[in-house]
Amino acid sequence: MEEIISSRQNIQIKKIRGLLQKKNRQKEDAFLLNGTKLFMEAFTWGVTITHIFLTTHYIEQTDDKVKQTIEKVRSSGVLYQSVSESVLKSLTSEQNPEGIIVRAKKVKLNKNFFSNCVILDNIRDPGNMGTIIRTVDAAGFDAIICSECCVDIYNEKVLRAAMGSNFHFPIFQTQNVLQEIDKLKKQGYFIIGTSLDGIETLGENLSVPNQKVIIIFGSESHGISPVVEAQCDFLWKLPIWGNAESLNVAVSAGIMMYLLKEKLNN
Repeated sequence: MEEIISSRQNIQIKKIRGLLQKKNRQKEDAFLLNGTKLFMEAFTWGVTITHIFLTTHYIEQTDDKVKQTIEKVRSSGVLYQSVSESVLKSLTSEQNPEGIIVRAKKVKLNKNFFSNCVILDNIRDPGNMGTIIRTVDAAGFDAIICSECCVDIYNEKVLRAAMGSNFHFPIFQTQNVLQEIDKLKKQGYFIIGTSLDGIETLGENLSVPNQKVIIIFGSESHGISPVVEAQCDFLWKLPIWGNAESLNVAVSAGIMMYLLKEKLNN
C-alpha cells in the first residue's frame, strides 16, 4: 500500500476537498461519495470512479465483497490512496465517516423519452431533495428536472439521503425551467402542479393523454412559483385533516407520486 497521507494540507487532498463546494464540482464535472453503500452502488451502476481514499482500519475491517470490489476498481487504474482518519474526516461534513471516500465523474444519463417525470422548483433543502430523488426512483418515475434554484444534486447530504438513486435515472438541472415546461407541453405532456389553490382529488374524469404526465413540486415555504403554476394544466393539493399547518415537501411528494401512479396504472 502507498504511504499514508496524514496531512490535511497535502496538495492532492486540498484539491479533492474542493469538491465539497458546488463551484468546484461544476468546474471539474466530478463529486465525492462517502461510505460503503454509495461506493458499492456507484460501482454496480457503472459510475466512473477516479480516486479511492480510505483508512487502513477500514480496509482491515470491511467485508470480503467490498474488498474485492475495491480491488477491481484499483486494478482498472484508479488512484488508490491510504489516508489518516483526520484526513478522511476533512473530506466530508459527516462526523463519523465509515472510512472510504471516492471521487467520481458526474453521471450522464440521457433519455429521449420519458412517460412520467417530476419537476422540482426551488427545492433547497438537501435532505428533502435526496428523499424526493429516492422516492421518485421507488415510485417508478422516469426522470427529474430541477429548476435553476434547486440545491445541487451532487451535494453530499443530497447523495446521502438519495442512497444511490441518483445513478438510476436521468436528473437534469436546467437553467430555465419555464422553457423546459413549455417544450414538454408542446410534446403533449399533461402538467400537474401542486398548489394550495388546487383541488383535493385527482378526480375520476381527469384525462391524462397517452399517460404522458409531469408533476411539479415546489419549496416548502413558497410552493411552486406563480409563473410555473400558470403553465400547469391542473392544480392539486393534499387535504390537511388535523391541526398541522402543512406537510413536509418530501412527504407530500411521496404521497402524491404514489397516488398519481396508482391512477395511471389503473
